[in-house]
Amino acid sequence: IILADIIGMAFKDEKVGILDNFFELGGDSLMAVQVLSEISEAFNRELPVEAFLRNPTVESLALYLDETPFQEDKPGENGPIPDSGRIDLDDSQSSYLTLVPSGSNGANADLPQVDAVALAYIPDFFIPLSGLSKDEIVRDWLGGAPYLSNVYETASGRIGVIMLPRLGAELYKNQESLRVNVLQSLEMASRMGAKAVSLTGLIPSATDNGRRVGEWVDGLKDIPVITTGHAATTAAVVNTMAGLLKLTGRDMADEKVAVIGLGSIGRATLSLMLEVLPRPRELILCDIFQKSEALKEIHAELSDGVGYKGKVHLEPTHGQLPKSVYDATFILGATNVPGILDVNQLRSGTLIVDDSFPPCFRLIDAIRRIEDRNDILFTTGGLLRLPEEIRETIYLPNGSGAILKKFGERALRTMAGRDPHEITGCILSSLLTGQRHEIRPTLGPIELKDSVAHFKLIDSLGMEAANPQSENYFIPPEAIARFRDTTARKSAQAK
Repeated sequence: IILADIIGMAFKDEKVGILDNFFELGGDSLMAVQVLSEISEAFNRELPVEAFLRNPTVESLALYLDETPFQEDKPGENGPIPDSGRIDLDDSQSSYLTLVPSGSNGANADLPQVDAVALAYIPDFFIPLSGLSKDEIVRDWLGGAPYLSNVYETASGRIGVIMLPRLGAELYKNQESLRVNVLQSLEMASRMGAKAVSLTGLIPSATDNGRRVGEWVDGLKDIPVITTGHAATTAAVVNTMAGLLKLTGRDMADEKVAVIGLGSIGRATLSLMLEVLPRPRELILCDIFQKSEALKEIHAELSDGVGYKGKVHLEPTHGQLPKSVYDATFILGATNVPGILDVNQLRSGTLIVDDSFPPCFRLIDAIRRIEDRNDILFTTGGLLRLPEEIRETIYLPNGSGAILKKFGERALRTMAGRDPHEITGCILSSLLTGQRHEIRPTLGPIELKDSVAHFKLIDSLGMEAANPQSENYFIPPEAIARFRDTTARKSAQAK
């Protein structure tokens, strides 16, 4: 019934048989997330994305659910982060970070003034961290309404982060409820003095690349400018690619690049990469949801639009990545399918820039590979390093005092720890929008000129690639040095 309802949204009265392949019927990433959310709720168990990719029919999915043991939670799925890659913050190291306990800001009644706002949602890690259910967090912590969770202070202005009272998967449910929450958040942003609001994470995907939000605010007065932030994210990812090549002494012209995920961000990043960086010798285009025809259209755009003449491999796939991806020397991840890339199959010397969330590879496997063999290097793609320190205030919501008491302030500081010079492009986008006439708000698909404009602005402001990291693991400088030595030695031996 769930598959039929969701497919039926696009295919009207056509029926879905138990052997019909979800993706062959036209299912895409947005619909897949909806299916996963509905099935997880219906069966009261978490369904991994990769399980649905490998079982895209009613029959195969039913067999999977019947044969796979139910685990209520998945503690330590990735294993503990090694101490070598942790940031352990004492009071002096975390001077940039201020924790405001619950009650100090009430239910955000006394809102601070900011220049811009980023719209976010409840992080998944809140559930196991708090020991509460999602409903308890929404009701008891957030009061069922949007909540100001963070304020970043940069040299260019202050950015507030407003958290919607829902998890990521719930963004695709009940559009009317989402509309109400978004409008409440925009009203808060207006009261805080924000000139622009960026949509982060899955919010653009759940709102047709932000166009639905544009419809919701049409005709309303005193609403800040809305942007998906995708142009800034794209610029940040390409900036990260350039930074990783510089860090390792490599040239993009020598690389065989595989792009995993060719949705809005993946396609825009690919176009910008070909526009502003040396062009790679080969491209492997791989998407979990796109059909061969769509990949051929992308290939034509690259050839006719930006004039790429290198060799291109088109690799549609459902379920697992083709072997050709593992022949790449540089991998760009831009998919919402966690763990789809098996780092154990990567060739020695592979570089990975991943803008997927969660990561498109198992982090613990990547950590073991870099710390044991020193022959791959990876980093998240959407971060930027600013010249100045970015101060941050975290407003702990009602009910979170128990968490503070349980873990202690130092432990909470460590959990929230980051490099004080770094910030995500999608959050920073709210502050960049409108700084120059060419830095326009983006709703809908990203145009190359917008990505280029953001890339140039980032460079002119002295922003650089963030230090290599993924989630809460920061690659130690000595591991990076060993990677350079290992790959240089193997390259010399091969020659």
